[in-house]
Amino acid sequence: MDFILFFLKDIKISKTFFLMIFMSFLFACKEPYAPLPTLMIKSKQIKLSSQQFGANELVNTLSYSPKYKNFFFSVNPRDFKRKSFFSFSFKKSDSKNLKNYVESLSINGEFLGPIRRIESSKDGAYLAIIDWNGRLYIYKDGLKYFDSSFEFDIWSLEFGENLLALGDETGQVHFIDFASKKLLKMKKVIDGKVFSIAWVGNSMFVVAGTGNHFYLVNGLNGETERSIKTSKNLEDFIIFSGINHCYKNQINKVLHVPSHNLLFTSHGGDYCSRKKIKIWNLDTWELVHVIDDIKSTVSQMILVPKNNEVVFVDFDENLWRFDLEKFNLSYPFYLPDSFYLFNNLENFSKKVVSRFQFGTIISIINIPETEILAMAFGSYFKGGTGLLLSKLNKDSISHLIYSNYFAGSLNFYVSKGKASSIR
Repeated sequence: MDFILFFLKDIKISKTFFLMIFMSFLFACKEPYAPLPTLMIKSKQIKLSSQQFGANELVNTLSYSPKYKNFFFSVNPRDFKRKSFFSFSFKKSDSKNLKNYVESLSINGEFLGPIRRIESSKDGAYLAIIDWNGRLYIYKDGLKYFDSSFEFDIWSLEFGENLLALGDETGQVHFIDFASKKLLKMKKVIDGKVFSIAWVGNSMFVVAGTGNHFYLVNGLNGETERSIKTSKNLEDFIIFSGINHCYKNQINKVLHVPSHNLLFTSHGGDYCSRKKIKIWNLDTWELVHVIDDIKSTVSQMILVPKNNEVVFVDFDENLWRFDLEKFNLSYPFYLPDSFYLFNNLENFSKKVVSRFQFGTIISIINIPETEILAMAFGSYFKGGTGLLLSKLNKDSISHLIYSNYFAGSLNFYVSKGKASSIR
C-alpha cells in the first residue's frame, strides 16, 4: 500500500513537473502577436494601366523624398510598353483626414522600363534608379542628372554625403561622386553578392553580403579600412560539418544608428536556422547584443528616430520593434491579420474581405520626422502586392492607408479603427 501511494505521488509530481516545463516552453516562444485588427474601408480605385495582367505584378521598390514629400514606387513585370514608375505626394498633415486625402489623390506615372531599385538621397535632392539591365539613373530636382551602365546586376545602393555606393552580384562596390558625376573607384570587397551597404559618416561605408564578415570601406579611394568577423569559430565548424542546416553564411542587411553609433546586422538565409540580428558598437567595433528570437529571415530594417527605435520585418510578414533606450524587443506583430477590408460602410456585419493574399515585405521606409512607416509588398510565390502606410504609436500600431495592386489598378482603403497593443 505504501508503495502504491508513493507511486501515485510520484506520478503527480511528474505531471506537475512536465506541466511546468510545457508552460515555460510556451512562454519562452514569442509567437506572432495578432491584435484586434484595424478596419479598412475602400475609398478609391486608381487605374495605372489599361492592359490587364496577372496578380504577380508586384510593387518591387519604394522610396520617399523628404525634399518634395513624394513617394516613388515601381511595379513589375518587365513590360517595355507600359509605365512602371509612379509617384504621389504625402505629408504628415495628410494623415489628419485620410478619406479626403485619398479621394483627392492623383498618381503620376512615367515610362522608365523595368526597375529593380529606387533610392532617395538623405536630403531628397537626388533620386537614384537602377533598372533590371544594370543601368543607373540619377535625377536631381526632377531632371535626369547622370546615367551609367554596369556589367553585373546591382543588388544594393546607399547615399552618403556627395557619394553613392553600389554593390553588385560579384562582390564589387562602385563609388560615385554624384556632385561631379564621376566614378571614383570600383573595388572587389567580398566573394559573392553585396546584399547591403550602410553609410556611417564622412566617406565611410559598411559593406556586407555573402560570407561572415562586414567591411568598413573608404568611398574616396575604395580601400578597406577594417574587416569584422561576425561568427565564432565554433559556429563556422558546425556549419562546415553539416550539423546545422545552413548552406552558407550571409548578412542580409546592415543598418547604422548614428545617435548611438550602433550597427545592426541581420544574419541567416531562407534555408538557414541560424537567423539572428547582431548589434555592434562602432566606437569599439565590439558585439554588444544579439537578438536570437527570430525564426524567419530578416532582410528589411529601418531606423525611426522620432520613436528612438529600429523596426524590422521578416520573411513571414512579422513586424518587430526594438527600443534603443531600453534595449528590448517587442513581440512580433503579424501584419496579414492586422487589418480587415470592407468594400463599404454597410457590410460591417456581413461579409468581411479579410483573408486576402499578403506578399513579402520588399521595402520599408520611415517618413522623416514622423512615426509613419510605408511598406511595399508582393511576391511571385505568395502573391499579395501593394502598399501600406502605418503609424507607430507608443504601444501599438495603427494602419492608415492600404492599397492593393491588381490588374493594373490600385484599390485604396482608409482606416476606421486601431490595432491593440503589440508589447
